[in-house]
Amino acid sequence: LMRSGLQRVVGLALCLSGGHRSAATARPAQVQFTAVHWPTAGLKYAYAFDVIEDSGTRFAFFCGNQDSGVIRDSILFRAAKPNSSGHWVYSDDERVALPHSADPAAWDAEHACDPDVVASEQPGGFTLNGSRYTFALFYTGINSDNDPHGNSVGIAVANDLSGPWFRLAAPLIWGTMWWGAGQPSGVTLHNSTVLLTFTRGDSNGTRLVSTTLDLSVVDAPVVITPEFPVTTSGLATAQEK
Repeated sequence: LMRSGLQRVVGLALCLSGGHRSAATARPAQVQFTAVHWPTAGLKYAYAFDVIEDSGTRFAFFCGNQDSGVIRDSILFRAAKPNSSGHWVYSDDERVALPHSADPAAWDAEHACDPDVVASEQPGGFTLNGSRYTFALFYTGINSDNDPHGNSVGIAVANDLSGPWFRLAAPLIWGTMWWGAGQPSGVTLHNSTVLLTFTRGDSNGTRLVSTTLDLSVVDAPVVITPEFPVTTSGLATAQEK
């Protein structure tokens, strides 16, 4: 599902679990829940975690605010290494992976959040502006609270999980109205083909949808499978348990 050596770790709030997914198996390994030391200064928040392990380092990407007390989302990250006891220890400093755009006219000027990172099957599988990159970061963005599109889904690329990340100037997937499109989750199927699942909210209601995209040329994506609804058939509600 991802480049060899790259593993996704399931994150829940600030309790990070060790369920892994790799190219060898789609079944999660034994899950271990661990309370993580996560110091912050001032009025800061952190949510929507995506934790990736590559070459012995874990990168926790999340949505947070750069300025204390200001509710304006950027995508931040912290890195972790295992200590002598095998527990992952995260750095105290938060670093910016992808800020909301500094250009007030940009489509993601107000918020950039909900990160999800994948890798191409082979290094350098994603091309943007003529340069080749290995990692792709999908995210939710919006220009302002009055954006007629609502939220939209963006993409940025890098050759190292610590950055720098280079974003596509326009959304990969536009919202159309109301809530829009966002909360993306991607899986590399093969080469640079990605199955992208996200939330869409419009006049037809709020639902999960998926599409398959060839992202070998990020600034000219090819739709392989048009957007289709993710079925909830067979899923029980909390009241039905």
